[in-house]
Amino acid sequence: MLVALFVASGLASAPPARQPSRAAVEIAEQERAFARTCVEKGMRSAFSEYFASDAIDFEPQPAPAAASLAQNPDGSAPFTLDWEPVVADASFAGDLGWDTGPYVITDRSEAKKPPRFGWFFSVWRRQADGRWKVALDVGTKCPASSGPLRPAVLSAFPAIAARPSSIRSTPEADLAALLARDRTSSDAKTAEAAWLPEARLHRDGEMPAAGIDRIADDVRKHGTFRSRPAGGGVSRSGDLGYTYGSYARASGESGYYARVWKMTDGGVWKIAVQIERPQPPEKK
Repeated sequence: MLVALFVASGLASAPPARQPSRAAVEIAEQERAFARTCVEKGMRSAFSEYFASDAIDFEPQPAPAAASLAQNPDGSAPFTLDWEPVVADASFAGDLGWDTGPYVITDRSEAKKPPRFGWFFSVWRRQADGRWKVALDVGTKCPASSGPLRPAVLSAFPAIAARPSSIRSTPEADLAALLARDRTSSDAKTAEAAWLPEARLHRDGEMPAAGIDRIADDVRKHGTFRSRPAGGGVSRSGDLGYTYGSYARASGESGYYARVWKMTDGGVWKIAVQIERPQPPEKK
């Protein structure tokens, strides 16, 4: 996702982007095929084809997607869901990655209700047969469109050097360390200690924020974020991982979240993307 794209999306403060890796391009291509299938065949067929068997989605809490797929409308639904990836990233091993971008829901019924807008977010995992499939899917609604649905350029998240092999661990140990980092990230004294400079924050009902300054403002606005991770995954190369679960804030807000993490050159996990889905307070 390039500067011109960020300007169009209201994210002009984001830094210049680099060319996406081959794996990131593959993810974007698979995402576009997923979107085309959804428009042509409907949600049920598309999601069943492109989701991994153990995929997680948010309805509203993170849960196995298989249980909700049967409830998705098919091609006869009175609306069309369409989307396009504009930012993509992948691990050095080429086995794990993510992408995000705008979506639009168009009413095809006689009522012709106004379009609804938002941003999708997907974590993709390469399968044993080499194909990419969605491991985690969560979207956020936006109050307005954030630009054209079909931008001309795919942008990549800034690169970080691979972790030295001398400090590589097992995948199980890597995930345990990442989950521990997820639990303690809210203890960081500053936003810079927990987030990458180019990080993105998507909160349901708001426009996406990109860049540490925008995120620091949001952290001050919404208060301390306490996460309760329920699961996640880490690349074989140990440089990219994701977590998801529930959260609570000192303000009383609670909800569900997903995060993508990148391992810095200094051997510290930092947040690259955070998705927040606040939930209405429980009625007493």
